[in-house]
Amino acid sequence: MAVKKQTDISPAADAPPPNGFGKRGLTALAVAAAVALVYGGYWSFLAAQVRTGVEQWFAERTLQGLEAGYASLRVGGFPFRLVAVIEAPRLAAPHGLKPWSWKGPALVLKARPWRLTRVRLSAPGRHHFTVTQRGGPAAFTVEAGKLELKLKHRGEGTGRAMLSVREVTLRDASEKTVAGVAAADFIVERPGRADDGGPGRTAPALDFLAQAEGVSYPAAPVRGLGRTTARLVARVSVTGQANDAPEAMARWRDSGGTLEVKRFTLNHGPLALDGDGTLAIDNRMRPIGAFTLRVKGFEEALDRLAGAGIIKPHPAALAKTVMKALARKQGMPGAEELKVPLSLQDGWLYVGPVALAKLPPIRWP
Repeated sequence: MAVKKQTDISPAADAPPPNGFGKRGLTALAVAAAVALVYGGYWSFLAAQVRTGVEQWFAERTLQGLEAGYASLRVGGFPFRLVAVIEAPRLAAPHGLKPWSWKGPALVLKARPWRLTRVRLSAPGRHHFTVTQRGGPAAFTVEAGKLELKLKHRGEGTGRAMLSVREVTLRDASEKTVAGVAAADFIVERPGRADDGGPGRTAPALDFLAQAEGVSYPAAPVRGLGRTTARLVARVSVTGQANDAPEAMARWRDSGGTLEVKRFTLNHGPLALDGDGTLAIDNRMRPIGAFTLRVKGFEEALDRLAGAGIIKPHPAALAKTVMKALARKQGMPGAEELKVPLSLQDGWLYVGPVALAKLPPIRWP
């Protein structure tokens, strides 16, 4: 009787395990472990650098004669962030003609480990200040629902900084509210070198943007027009080259320096102002420039100024009549808006062709 050969059904030595995890799986696991180990070391190195940088910054302020310190410092955020929390920071200049001090809430610095060119600093809460005035030291607090600074570095001297604040309240030593800001944003941007504008052109050295809403003051800036600015916008570009040398302004002028006001908007009380223009410096270091200002609400503003005693009633009525006539001549609808040309030349302020006021000399630093 022939014996039937039995088929070998045992797993081959090189066959994958029943769960499907073979050499490729082991290789992937080893690569993932290596990447995690390298990234963890990279993150730890950055965290140590952040801690050292914060400690050195406060130490350098102490060497400069300031009193600088904090209650504690911790760095975390692994794996996707670097977060440094500086508890109860403080700075003070107790010596000198005008001593001052500041104590703040926790400062939080955030960055992505793979994008260190962007840093975010936030410090909402109560900030305590002491400053020296003519009557002696004065204490006040600033409380912010949001206070955030974003820094972005693009390389080769270019970058952007943006400060955003929301629900800011200024209180005096008795905790009385004296001023406030509902919302404000300030942006400073260096788009490129001052000579990057191409043939015959000069690129902006700096761009500035400031916009604020709901700004309240301790007292009315102009009596009769109220204590609150509903809206303020200023967009400015500065061209030319300058440094911190004593002759910096002269160098800025000689390099073709100009200050271009691309937009200026102010809504305060009944007044609505909107304008633009350009400013520079002449060879005698006096401001020179031309602006166009569009004014709305001048009738009610003149009435309020007369009611507050800033302008006498008869000149106020005469000014309204003249301004309305000019607005009609300019073709403004309803004679409610007036376009006013302003210029600075030879040390004088001109409204149209009329020299309105002599400008005081400027003592440049």
